[in-house]
Amino acid sequence: MGIRELQELLNIKNKTVRNNCSKLSKDGYIRRDERGKYIITNKGIYFLLESLFGEEDVAEVSGGG
Repeated sequence: MGIRELQELLNIKNKTVRNNCSKLSKDGYIRRDERGKYIITNKGIYFLLESLFGEEDVAEVSGGG
């Protein structure tokens, strides 16, 4: 997704989207592709899954537990 798509979907200001995408990218949760679109990384997927289901359940499903 691009900045404009995220801004419209979340109904927040462009600067807010940019600042948050920059932080998420620096932290390794998303990355920017060659077209300028943001893509969630494996680290981002695991973070979301752990937030939803708990660390133990995600580790069990992914073979880490």
